[in-house]
Amino acid sequence: MPKNDPLSADFDPMAEEDLDFGATRKKAPAATKVKATLNDEIGFGQDDDLGSVKPKPKLKTSIEHDPMEQDIGDNSIGFTPAKTGVSSFWGANKPAAAPVTSKVAPVAPKKELGYELDGVSGTGAPTANAFVRRKDQVKVNTEQSQRDQIKASASKIFGEEAGQKAPNIPLDTAVSNGYWGAMFTFTCMEDVEVVVDAPVGCYSLPATATINYTDGLPEIANLASSNITEIEVTLDGTTKKVMDAVRRVKEREQRAGHKKHLIVVSSQESELIGADHVMSLQRKHPDAIYFTSHSFEEDEWKGRDTSLLWLYQERKKRIAAGLAEKSPPTDFASTPTRRVNIIGPTYSCFNSYSDLEELKRLVRGAGGDLYYTFPFGARFADMDRLDESAVNVVMYREFGDSLAKELGKPYLFAPFGMQGTTDFIMELGKLLGTEAQARAFVSSEKRETLLPIWDIWLGAPQDFYSTTKVAIVANESYALGISRFLGEELGLEIGTVINRQKSNDTNNYMLRNRLQAETPTIVMGSMNERIYIAEAGMSSKFMAAALPVPLVTRYTGTPYLGYRGAVYLMQTITNMLFDVLFDILPRERRDATGLPGGPQGQRLESPVSGFNRGPAPAKSATGKDEKLSVKLDELSGLKWRDEAKVIFDQLIEKVPWVARISASDKLRQAAVAEARAADLDEVTTEMVMKALPQVMR
Repeated sequence: MPKNDPLSADFDPMAEEDLDFGATRKKAPAATKVKATLNDEIGFGQDDDLGSVKPKPKLKTSIEHDPMEQDIGDNSIGFTPAKTGVSSFWGANKPAAAPVTSKVAPVAPKKELGYELDGVSGTGAPTANAFVRRKDQVKVNTEQSQRDQIKASASKIFGEEAGQKAPNIPLDTAVSNGYWGAMFTFTCMEDVEVVVDAPVGCYSLPATATINYTDGLPEIANLASSNITEIEVTLDGTTKKVMDAVRRVKEREQRAGHKKHLIVVSSQESELIGADHVMSLQRKHPDAIYFTSHSFEEDEWKGRDTSLLWLYQERKKRIAAGLAEKSPPTDFASTPTRRVNIIGPTYSCFNSYSDLEELKRLVRGAGGDLYYTFPFGARFADMDRLDESAVNVVMYREFGDSLAKELGKPYLFAPFGMQGTTDFIMELGKLLGTEAQARAFVSSEKRETLLPIWDIWLGAPQDFYSTTKVAIVANESYALGISRFLGEELGLEIGTVINRQKSNDTNNYMLRNRLQAETPTIVMGSMNERIYIAEAGMSSKFMAAALPVPLVTRYTGTPYLGYRGAVYLMQTITNMLFDVLFDILPRERRDATGLPGGPQGQRLESPVSGFNRGPAPAKSATGKDEKLSVKLDELSGLKWRDEAKVIFDQLIEKVPWVARISASDKLRQAAVAEARAADLDEVTTEMVMKALPQVMR
C-alpha cells in the first residue's frame, strides 16, 4: 500500500508527501569463509609428556549420505542396529580456504548433516521447506496439500516407505520467528531501548517468561511494548499506540538522566496489517529507528542474522547523515594487528554465557586482544569498532556470518572438541602473527585444562564409550561440533543427528519413531526430544543441547565448546553412563510398612521408564536364593513344563549375576510369546530354546 494512501492505517497527514523515508535492506556481499587448519607440529601426544590419546576404534560404516535418509527397518523397539555415522558430516582432505582479504563472490557451501544449503543466498536455508515461509529463499508449492507436504518431508528424511506412513499432524517447531530473534539481538546492547509494536502477550512471553527459563533474567529491562489490541489491528491501526510508547520511553529516559538509542520493532500482528512507522517516526521522533522484523518470512536464527547486519548498516547510514557521531577512542591499549572481535552472542542462545567465556579465553590464549564483543554487552555508540579488528570470530554457525562477510575481514567459527579447538587456536595465531604464543598456549592446555581427558580415559569409563550410542538433535553449531567430538575423538557411536536450524520441516512423529527404534543410550537435544523419550517409554538419558528447554545456564563453568567444553562434555556423559549402570542394578524394594519385599508377586520397576527388571530373587525357608523359575507360572499367566523350568534355570545361571534378573525377564517374555504364537497352552522346552536367540542378540 502506498505510504501516502489515506486509507492506510498508518497514514500520517502531517508528513510531507515528497519525502521518501522508506528503508531498504542492502544485501551484504559475501566473502569466503576461513577454515582453520592444523599445524602438523601441534598434535596430541607430541612434544609433551602425557602421551597420545588413542580413541577406541569406531564402528565401521559405509555412510555416503545423511543418516536420516536411511531406512532403519520397522519402528518397534528391538535390537536392530541403526545404520548411522558421522563420516559424511566431516569430509576428509577438504582444502583450507585462504584468509579473507577482500570481498569476493560467495562460495556455495557443501552439504552438511544431509541438508542442501542454498548456494544463491549463502544463508544455508533448506532448499525445500513447506512449513517456514522465507520469501527470498524458499518457494512453497501452493498446489500441494499440507498432507502431501508432510509426506514429502518425511520421505526425504526417513525414507520413502516411512514417509508414506507419516500422519497428517502439526509439527513441533524448535524455533520462533524473526521478531523474537530481533528482540533478543537488540536488547543485548546497553545503550539501546527497544519498543515492540506488539500485543501484551507477544511482549510478556519472551521478555519475562522465556528469558527467565533460559538466561535466568527476571525480565529484559530495556524493552517496552505498544500493547496493541484487536481494535488497533482491525480498525484504528497501530501508529498512535507506537507513538505513545515511544513518548513514554523518552520520558522515562529523561527522568533517569540518560539517553539511549531507540529502535521500534514490528511483530507478526503489526506486519499482518501492513503497519510501517517510518514516516511517522521521521516526523515526530527522528532519533528513533524503525526495523521490520520480517516475522512471517524469517525464523529466529535468520532474524538474528538480519538484525546484526542491519545494525551495522544503519549505524553507517546515520553517521553519514550526521545523525550519529563516531565512536570515542578505546579506553584500553591494544595492538591493531591483534584485535579480535566476537560476533553473535545474544540473549536466549543455548549455554551462551559459559561458551562465550571459554571463547574469550581461547582468543586471549592465542595472542589476540579481545577488542569488541557484539552485540552481547556492547554499545550502539561503539559499533565503529567492528571495522577496527584484524580478525573476527563468529560464535555460531546459525547466524552472524552475513555481518562477518560485510566487514571483509578474515573470520573463524567458534570451535568444538580437542582437535577443532587446536585447529582454531593455531589458525587464529597464524592470522594474528602470534603463532609462537598460540603454540605455547596449546602445549600448556594439554598439560593443564585437558589433563582430565587423559585421567578419565585411562580409567574404567573408557570401556563404555565404544558401545554407547548418542543421538543429537540441535542447532548447526552444536550438532556438528558435538557429533564430531564424541564420534571421531572419543569413539562413541553416533546415531541420529539432525540439524534443527536447517530442518524445520522435520516430521517429529517420525523422529520419535526413529529414536525409539535406535534406542540410543543418550539423547542430546531440546524439550521436544525429552518429551519424545517419555512418550516412547525409552530408557535413554537426556542431555540438553538446544533450546527450547527449561534450563538455566548462567554459571560460566559449564561450556560445550573449546577445551574446557571437551572436558565438561566428557565428564557429564561419563557420569550419565554410570547412571545407566545404576539403573540396571537389582535393588531391594520395601512395602508401605517399610519391610523388605512388598506385595506378593511384586515386580521391580526401574525409575527409568522402559527398564522392567522382573521379580527380585526369591528366598527359600533356609535363606538361600531360590531358582528364578519358581514364579514363572504366576508371572507368565501360562503353565511351564518342569523340564522347561530346568532349562530356564540352567540358561540363566550362565548369565552374569548383575544381569540375571533382566535376562530372566526377557527370556520368560520371549518364551511365552513363542508359546502363544504356536497356540500352546503351556511353555515347552522347545519354546524356551526357540526364544533364546532373541535374547542373545
